Amino acid sequence: MRRTLGEHINADFRSGDGIWPIQVDRAQFEAALLNLAVNARDAMPDGGDLTISVENQAVEEGRSGPSGEFVVISVSDTGIGMPPEVLEKVFEPFFTTKESGKGTGLGLSMVYGFVQQCHGHVEVESAPNAGTTIRIFLPRSHEVAESAPDDQSAVAHPFGEGRMVLVVEDNPAVRQVALSTLHSLGFKVMEAETGDEAAHLLKMKKDIKLVLSDVRMPGELSGIDLARLIQREQPDIQVLLTTGYFDGEDKLEDLNLLYKPYRATDLAEKIQSLMRSPQEIEFENAMIHQAAAVA
Repeated sequence: MRRTLGEHINADFRSGDGIWPIQVDRAQFEAALLNLAVNARDAMPDGGDLTISVENQAVEEGRSGPSGEFVVISVSDTGIGMPPEVLEKVFEPFFTTKESGKGTGLGLSMVYGFVQQCHGHVEVESAPNAGTTIRIFLPRSHEVAESAPDDQSAVAHPFGEGRMVLVVEDNPAVRQVALSTLHSLGFKVMEAETGDEAAHLLKMKKDIKLVLSDVRMPGELSGIDLARLIQREQPDIQVLLTTGYFDGEDKLEDLNLLYKPYRATDLAEKIQSLMRSPQEIEFENAMIHQAAAVA
């Protein structure tokens, strides 16, 4: 996170004692937290303070949002803040205050969707020139904490075997989550912020086996353009496109697609299906034929 924020942001992490366990998808949680941190960074173009704090909180009946026991993650900045008319729309899909090409408007709506999926809620405090604080309330889990990673077994299995993957994503939060997941799968990784940068790397590096690319990016080459270029010039390289929303799915019929926000296990399963060796596919087909013959 510090690398993503840059040296002009002073980041501070504060955690209370005896924090309760929560049950969430790790990749989506990391993406949500990084999205909030990146938004805070962008609200402090001249530098400032970012504070992330974690505490337990029992919410009583009558307060806004559901009652119960929650772990509260607060992300506070000393940035430009938001006026009331912006605050009202901040979680709407595709609403953004950033200039064209600098944001999709999906970041905070994805955070909101993730929290709702976890049966939690979000609170926002902000005012012009007074900074912003976003609080994520996630329900306390009464499961044993050590049992939480069980559904991460696909991620923990290092089937990457050192093969190289190029991640092409202009959102640094989403990019860092993808890089982290791919590392855990045993892949070597390279990264690019635009399709143009990726095309240059593909000419220079000959050991790339898979390209994981966003569909909508700044620059001349979109993710679709990059995928078509690879199909024509380097057909041995697999391409997996990711998107939060796309209104021209007919253009993607022959391309592999993964929708955001995705879980780490979703990414692992999709990549594993694309990276199967000819021997593995032949073995699977033989088993299918054998099962059919027995039936």
